[in-house]
Amino acid sequence: MCNGCRGGCNTFHQLIRNKYYLLIGLLLLGYSLLCPLFLTDRTLGIYETYRIALHGESLSALFVTVLKLILLNCMRSIPIYLGAFLLAESLSAAEQFSHWSLFRRLLPLMIIPAIYYLVFPIYGIRYDFGMPALILVTYVLILSHLNLFSVSIPQKIITFVIPFVGMQFLDVTPGLTNYGFGRGEISSDIKIAALIMGGEPELTVYCLTLFSVLLFCSILHFQLLLREHRIQIAAAQSQKVQDELYQTRLEALRMRSSSEAQSLVHDLKTPLTTIQLLVGLSAMMEENPLIQDYLERISNASENMSIMISDILHEDHLTATPVEEFVRLVLASASVFLPSEVLVVSNQCPKGTMVRINRIRMIRAIVNILENAWKAVGQKKTGRIVFTVQKEDGWIRFQVADNGIGIENEQLQHIFDIGWSNMKSTGLGLNYVKHMVEAHGGRIQIQSTPMERTVVTISIKEATNNGR
Repeated sequence: MCNGCRGGCNTFHQLIRNKYYLLIGLLLLGYSLLCPLFLTDRTLGIYETYRIALHGESLSALFVTVLKLILLNCMRSIPIYLGAFLLAESLSAAEQFSHWSLFRRLLPLMIIPAIYYLVFPIYGIRYDFGMPALILVTYVLILSHLNLFSVSIPQKIITFVIPFVGMQFLDVTPGLTNYGFGRGEISSDIKIAALIMGGEPELTVYCLTLFSVLLFCSILHFQLLLREHRIQIAAAQSQKVQDELYQTRLEALRMRSSSEAQSLVHDLKTPLTTIQLLVGLSAMMEENPLIQDYLERISNASENMSIMISDILHEDHLTATPVEEFVRLVLASASVFLPSEVLVVSNQCPKGTMVRINRIRMIRAIVNILENAWKAVGQKKTGRIVFTVQKEDGWIRFQVADNGIGIENEQLQHIFDIGWSNMKSTGLGLNYVKHMVEAHGGRIQIQSTPMERTVVTISIKEATNNGR
């Protein structure tokens, strides 16, 4: 696959992913506004476990209460942060927002507090936007700002979720309340219960230990992501160098091929010139009309060959060519295998009609069609091939019709496939013809009736007066 095609596919897939993540982000934000309807302290039985811990003076029950609270906070809050993060990530990849760089980066800072403060007037539930929330918002901003384009969004989400869960343990750590941690109602009740039971040190060790473990996992995961990112960057740079080296080698090969082609053209035209001179001298000395006709055909064929050899140097270029000249070149090439008595030629184009073509390739294409027609006609005594050229609605139509064996209807849909043939040949001809015609912006159509006739029509746009 070429780089352009690969780049186009990647761009398309990236666009689809951006829309997908944008939709998920909006759904998560919508969910975060609705979840207080069904996610309350009663949902997980937090206060039931809390009362058991308090009445039984059980630290283990209190630790279970902590875990239930953290689970509730994660279920409520993670969708808010992830929704804002995905929304910012999706907009950062959209070209229409490319000039709103600052807005995209500050978007989580605007969305997250807004949802926090919307919940209370709607549901009467107060989300505490304390120190953990500020730290997490800052972390989301940093994560959105980092240009880790090779890191997938799911990996970035994991990088966020792990420290988020760890941060929740600081909310129930005794001694951190004065620093903006754990100002919520349930968090305060848990710390009061620990104080009453004399379990503040145990609760502190429990929370800080789990926080440290999750923080370590987060740092380790982030380092792995950075390492993967650097590896992919290095691989991309290496691939770029290899592509540039390949292009350099390819250009050198093209220059070498061009030089060799020029030498080959010179070597081929020299004997052709000799042939033309000898044919001219022979025609001057020959009186037999039949031999003179043969000599004239040889002269025309060698002249056409000289033109085609010259075109080798410009094989990739399109040339404005008069239709009558192009038809003459085609007939000269086809005369090698096609008897003149079998071929009927009708050029109905006005004189001066032009087509912009690559002469070598289009001659090969139409000669290929004529050769296929000759094979289809075979040894039929009544075999005829009609080569018609006409102008119609700005198109030049080259039509080859024969009364040969034809093509079965079920085979017509496969005639342009590589390897297909209804005769003993490679089957590459029609595929090549179709490719060449379409490369010129043209069309090819084939109609056939088994055992009766086959008509092949090639349509090429007429060139304007300026050759375009």
